[in-house]
Amino acid sequence: MLNPLKNLFGNNDADEFARSLASVIAERYSVASEVQGGRNKRDEKRLGRALSIIQNEVRDYKSSHRLGVYRKARISNTFKWELKEMGYTEAFADEVTNTLVMHLG
Repeated sequence: MLNPLKNLFGNNDADEFARSLASVIAERYSVASEVQGGRNKRDEKRLGRALSIIQNEVRDYKSSHRLGVYRKARISNTFKWELKEMGYTEAFADEVTNTLVMHLG
């Protein structure tokens, strides 16, 4: 049986979107690069490209979805926890999530 509140707030969609954004990071910037510490120029470029893709994805998502406070919080929280579960450091997850929050605006 479907949960009517879950459908009302669109949790599945927001969570799925957040996970897809986390996968963009994982595809372009490996956990090993972050865990080793000290990013080099090549890592910075990879991360910058991933963040640019995320910015575009967020812009597209915002054009087709209403982003209230709850949905923004849901996306950013799911995104951060997904990164942490992938093995990224807490500091990195916070840094990238803060960037995401700025784009969710």
